[in-house]
Amino acid sequence: MNKKGTVYAITNKITGRIHFGVTTRDGEVRLNEHRLALANKKERNKSLQREYCEIGEENFSFEIIIETNEHALCELVLIELFSRIGLGYKQRRGNRIQKVLNGEETIPESVYQQVEKYIYDKHSEKDYFHQLLEELQDIKSGFECKSKEIYNREFKNHFLAVYKTSTRRVDEVRFKKAGRFEEKAQKDLYDFTFEKAEEFLYSLHAKSLRSIQNHISRLGKYLDFAIQQGRSINKVNYYKHLGKKENASKYLRWKNY
Repeated sequence: MNKKGTVYAITNKITGRIHFGVTTRDGEVRLNEHRLALANKKERNKSLQREYCEIGEENFSFEIIIETNEHALCELVLIELFSRIGLGYKQRRGNRIQKVLNGEETIPESVYQQVEKYIYDKHSEKDYFHQLLEELQDIKSGFECKSKEIYNREFKNHFLAVYKTSTRRVDEVRFKKAGRFEEKAQKDLYDFTFEKAEEFLYSLHAKSLRSIQNHISRLGKYLDFAIQQGRSINKVNYYKHLGKKENASKYLRWKNY
Protein backbone atom coordinates (compact mmCIF):
# COMPACT_ATOMS: atom_id res chain seq x y z
CA MET A 1 0.00 0.00 0.00
CA ASN A 2 1.20 3.52 -0.77
CA LYS A 3 2.45 5.62 2.11
CA LYS A 4 -0.04 8.23 3.30
CA GLY A 5 0.70 11.69 1.99
CA THR A 6 -0.55 15.24 1.91
CA VAL A 7 -1.79 17.39 -0.95
CA TYR A 8 -1.43 21.11 -0.31
CA ALA A 9 -2.44 24.29 -2.10
CA ILE A 10 -0.79 27.70 -2.29
CA THR A 11 -3.41 30.10 -3.60
CA ASN A 12 -3.07 33.61 -4.98
CA LYS A 13 -6.08 35.26 -3.34
CA ILE A 14 -6.21 38.00 -5.97
CA THR A 15 -6.00 36.00 -9.21
CA GLY A 16 -7.21 32.62 -7.93
CA ARG A 17 -4.21 30.76 -9.37
CA ILE A 18 -3.18 27.72 -7.34
CA HIS A 19 0.08 25.83 -6.90
CA PHE A 20 -0.64 22.23 -5.90
CA GLY A 21 2.02 20.13 -4.26
CA VAL A 22 2.37 16.79 -2.51
CA THR A 23 4.54 15.39 0.26
CA THR A 24 4.79 12.27 2.40
CA ARG A 25 6.33 14.34 5.18
CA ASP A 26 4.47 16.66 7.54
CA GLY A 27 2.35 18.95 5.38
CA GLU A 28 2.84 22.06 7.49
CA VAL A 29 6.61 21.58 7.41
CA ARG A 30 6.50 21.44 3.62
CA LEU A 31 4.35 24.59 3.43
CA ASN A 32 6.80 26.41 5.72
CA GLU A 33 9.60 25.39 3.35
CA HIS A 34 7.67 27.04 0.52
CA ARG A 35 7.16 30.19 2.62
CA LEU A 36 10.88 30.38 3.34
CA ALA A 37 11.81 29.76 -0.29
CA LEU A 38 9.42 32.45 -1.46
CA ALA A 39 10.66 34.95 1.11
CA ASN A 40 14.25 34.29 -0.02
CA LYS A 41 13.32 34.33 -3.74
CA LYS A 42 14.35 30.69 -4.13
CA GLU A 43 10.97 29.14 -5.03
CA ARG A 44 11.40 26.73 -7.96
CA ASN A 45 8.08 27.70 -9.56
CA LYS A 46 9.04 30.95 -11.27
CA SER A 47 5.49 32.19 -11.89
CA LEU A 48 4.59 31.69 -8.24
CA GLN A 49 7.77 33.45 -7.13
CA ARG A 50 7.20 36.40 -9.45
CA GLU A 51 3.64 37.01 -8.26
CA TYR A 52 4.66 36.56 -4.63
CA CYS A 53 7.27 39.30 -5.07
CA GLU A 54 4.71 41.55 -6.73
CA ILE A 55 1.86 41.29 -4.20
CA GLY A 56 3.38 39.87 -0.98
CA GLU A 57 2.71 36.90 1.29
CA GLU A 58 -0.46 38.44 2.73
CA ASN A 59 -2.18 37.85 -0.60
CA PHE A 60 -1.47 34.10 -0.58
CA SER A 61 -3.03 31.29 1.41
CA PHE A 62 -1.13 28.13 2.37
CA GLU A 63 -3.26 25.11 3.27
CA ILE A 64 -3.42 21.34 3.43
CA ILE A 65 -6.38 20.18 1.34
CA ILE A 66 -6.23 16.36 1.17
CA GLU A 67 -4.57 13.64 3.26
CA THR A 68 -4.66 10.22 1.64
CA ASN A 69 -2.67 7.22 0.42
CA GLU A 70 -3.63 8.35 -3.09
CA HIS A 71 -1.99 11.76 -2.77
CA ALA A 72 0.02 11.54 -6.02
CA LEU A 73 -3.07 10.80 -8.13
CA CYS A 74 -5.08 13.53 -6.38
CA GLU A 75 -2.34 16.02 -7.21
CA LEU A 76 -2.22 14.76 -10.81
CA VAL A 77 -5.96 15.34 -11.30
CA LEU A 78 -5.92 18.74 -9.58
CA ILE A 79 -3.02 20.01 -11.68
CA GLU A 80 -4.79 18.88 -14.85
CA LEU A 81 -8.11 20.43 -13.78
CA PHE A 82 -6.77 23.85 -12.88
CA SER A 83 -4.45 23.88 -15.88
CA ARG A 84 -7.49 23.44 -18.11
CA ILE A 85 -9.26 26.51 -16.71
CA GLY A 86 -6.11 28.64 -16.62
CA LEU A 87 -5.72 28.78 -12.84
CA GLY A 88 -2.77 26.46 -12.31
CA TYR A 89 0.81 27.50 -11.59
CA LYS A 90 2.08 24.10 -12.70
CA GLN A 91 1.83 22.84 -16.25
CA ARG A 92 -0.39 19.82 -16.71
CA ARG A 93 1.50 16.55 -16.28
CA GLY A 94 1.19 15.43 -19.87
CA ASN A 95 2.40 11.84 -20.10
CA ARG A 96 0.56 10.31 -17.18
CA ILE A 97 -2.69 12.24 -17.51
CA GLN A 98 -2.61 11.43 -21.22
CA LYS A 99 -2.56 7.73 -20.34
CA VAL A 100 -5.63 8.28 -18.18
CA LEU A 101 -7.47 10.10 -20.96
CA ASN A 102 -6.48 7.38 -23.44
CA GLY A 103 -7.78 4.65 -21.14
CA GLU A 104 -4.29 3.19 -20.56
CA GLU A 105 -4.35 3.94 -16.83
CA THR A 106 -7.28 3.96 -14.44
CA ILE A 107 -7.68 6.36 -11.56
CA PRO A 108 -9.66 4.94 -8.60
CA GLU A 109 -13.09 6.43 -7.98
CA SER A 110 -11.98 7.40 -4.47
CA VAL A 111 -9.49 9.88 -5.99
CA TYR A 112 -12.24 11.62 -7.95
CA GLN A 113 -14.40 11.71 -4.83
CA GLN A 114 -11.65 13.41 -2.82
CA VAL A 115 -10.98 15.93 -5.56
CA GLU A 116 -14.69 16.63 -5.96
CA LYS A 117 -15.04 17.19 -2.21
CA TYR A 118 -12.22 19.73 -2.36
CA ILE A 119 -13.93 21.51 -5.28
CA TYR A 120 -17.22 21.72 -3.37
CA ASP A 121 -15.54 22.78 -0.12
CA LYS A 122 -13.31 25.50 -1.60
CA HIS A 123 -14.72 26.55 -4.98
CA SER A 124 -18.50 26.11 -4.91
CA GLU A 125 -19.09 29.87 -4.94
CA LYS A 126 -16.62 30.62 -7.73
CA ASP A 127 -17.84 31.45 -11.22
CA TYR A 128 -15.75 28.57 -12.62
CA PHE A 129 -17.24 25.97 -10.23
CA HIS A 130 -19.41 24.19 -12.81
CA GLN A 131 -16.60 24.27 -15.35
CA LEU A 132 -14.37 22.41 -12.87
CA LEU A 133 -17.03 19.76 -12.38
CA GLU A 134 -17.45 19.39 -16.15
CA GLU A 135 -13.71 18.99 -16.62
CA LEU A 136 -13.54 16.45 -13.78
CA GLN A 137 -16.25 14.40 -15.48
CA ASP A 138 -14.33 14.73 -18.74
CA ILE A 139 -11.22 13.18 -17.18
CA LYS A 140 -13.28 10.36 -15.69
CA SER A 141 -14.92 9.44 -18.96
CA GLY A 142 -12.01 10.00 -21.35
CA PHE A 143 -12.58 12.77 -23.83
CA GLU A 144 -15.95 14.03 -24.97
CA CYS A 145 -17.04 17.57 -25.72
CA LYS A 146 -19.44 18.67 -22.97
CA SER A 147 -18.98 22.41 -22.98
CA LYS A 148 -22.15 24.43 -23.49
CA GLU A 149 -20.04 26.74 -25.65
CA ILE A 150 -19.87 24.05 -28.34
CA TYR A 151 -22.65 24.22 -30.89
CA ASN A 152 -24.20 20.92 -32.04
CA ARG A 153 -22.00 18.97 -29.60
CA GLU A 154 -23.39 15.53 -30.41
CA PHE A 155 -22.33 15.68 -34.06
CA LYS A 156 -18.95 17.17 -33.20
CA ASN A 157 -18.36 14.35 -30.72
CA HIS A 158 -19.14 11.92 -33.53
CA PHE A 159 -16.49 13.61 -35.69
CA LEU A 160 -13.88 13.65 -32.90
CA ALA A 161 -14.34 10.03 -31.86
CA VAL A 162 -11.65 8.60 -34.17
CA TYR A 163 -8.89 11.07 -33.22
CA LYS A 164 -6.27 10.99 -30.49
CA THR A 165 -6.96 12.95 -27.31
CA SER A 166 -4.33 15.58 -28.09
CA THR A 167 -6.00 16.33 -31.44
CA ARG A 168 -9.46 16.35 -29.91
CA ARG A 169 -8.35 18.83 -27.25
CA VAL A 170 -7.17 21.34 -29.84
CA ASP A 171 -10.32 20.85 -31.89
CA GLU A 172 -12.46 21.47 -28.81
CA VAL A 173 -10.85 24.88 -28.31
CA ARG A 174 -11.47 25.72 -31.97
CA PHE A 175 -15.10 24.59 -31.75
CA LYS A 176 -15.61 26.75 -28.66
CA LYS A 177 -14.36 29.77 -30.60
CA ALA A 178 -16.71 28.91 -33.45
CA GLY A 179 -19.67 28.59 -31.09
CA ARG A 180 -20.58 32.27 -31.02
CA PHE A 181 -20.52 32.43 -34.83
CA GLU A 182 -22.70 29.33 -35.06
CA GLU A 183 -25.15 30.58 -32.44
CA LYS A 184 -25.49 33.90 -34.21
CA ALA A 185 -26.04 32.23 -37.58
CA GLN A 186 -28.08 29.39 -36.06
CA LYS A 187 -26.18 26.90 -38.18
CA ASP A 188 -23.23 24.58 -37.79
CA LEU A 189 -19.80 25.32 -39.24
CA TYR A 190 -20.44 22.71 -41.91
CA ASP A 191 -23.28 24.84 -43.31
CA PHE A 192 -21.30 28.09 -43.40
CA THR A 193 -20.93 29.86 -46.70
CA PHE A 194 -17.37 30.47 -47.89
CA GLU A 195 -17.72 34.13 -46.82
CA LYS A 196 -18.84 33.14 -43.32
CA ALA A 197 -16.02 30.60 -43.05
CA GLU A 198 -13.53 33.32 -43.98
CA GLU A 199 -14.96 35.56 -41.27
CA PHE A 200 -14.28 32.83 -38.74
CA LEU A 201 -10.74 32.26 -40.02
CA TYR A 202 -9.94 35.96 -39.63
CA SER A 203 -11.36 35.90 -36.08
CA LEU A 204 -8.82 33.24 -35.01
CA HIS A 205 -6.03 35.86 -35.21
CA ALA A 206 -3.44 33.22 -36.09
CA LYS A 207 0.12 34.49 -35.70
CA SER A 208 1.97 31.98 -37.88
CA LEU A 209 1.47 30.34 -41.23
CA ARG A 210 1.70 26.90 -39.65
CA SER A 211 -1.03 27.80 -37.16
CA ILE A 212 -3.54 29.04 -39.74
CA GLN A 213 -2.78 26.10 -42.03
CA ASN A 214 -3.53 23.73 -39.17
CA HIS A 215 -6.85 25.51 -38.54
CA ILE A 216 -7.72 25.23 -42.23
CA SER A 217 -6.73 21.55 -42.36
CA ARG A 218 -8.84 20.57 -39.35
CA LEU A 219 -11.85 22.63 -40.46
CA GLY A 220 -11.52 21.00 -43.87
CA LYS A 221 -11.59 17.52 -42.32
CA TYR A 222 -14.69 18.49 -40.34
CA LEU A 223 -16.46 19.75 -43.45
CA ASP A 224 -15.45 16.61 -45.37
CA PHE A 225 -16.90 14.50 -42.58
CA ALA A 226 -20.18 16.43 -42.61
CA ILE A 227 -20.45 16.14 -46.40
CA GLN A 228 -19.82 12.39 -46.23
CA GLN A 229 -22.46 12.06 -43.51
CA GLY A 230 -24.95 13.95 -45.67
CA ARG A 231 -25.28 16.73 -43.11
CA SER A 232 -23.84 19.70 -44.97
CA ILE A 233 -25.61 21.82 -47.56
CA ASN A 234 -22.16 22.34 -49.10
CA LYS A 235 -21.25 19.91 -51.84
CA VAL A 236 -17.68 21.16 -52.28
CA ASN A 237 -15.09 21.56 -49.51
CA TYR A 238 -13.95 25.16 -49.95
CA TYR A 239 -11.13 24.72 -47.40
CA LYS A 240 -9.15 22.47 -49.74
CA HIS A 241 -7.67 25.31 -51.77
CA LEU A 242 -6.98 27.54 -48.74
CA GLY A 243 -4.06 25.62 -47.25
CA LYS A 244 -1.45 26.84 -49.70
CA LYS A 245 0.86 29.55 -48.39
CA GLU A 246 -0.37 32.23 -50.79
CA ASN A 247 -3.99 31.62 -49.75
CA ALA A 248 -3.59 30.90 -46.04
CA SER A 249 -1.31 33.86 -45.30
CA LYS A 250 -4.05 36.41 -45.82
CA TYR A 251 -5.77 35.18 -42.63
CA LEU A 252 -2.75 35.85 -40.45
CA ARG A 253 -3.12 38.33 -37.62
CA TRP A 254 -0.61 40.83 -38.98
CA LYS A 255 -2.47 40.87 -42.28
CA ASN A 256 -5.58 42.17 -40.54
CA TYR A 257 -4.15 45.54 -39.56
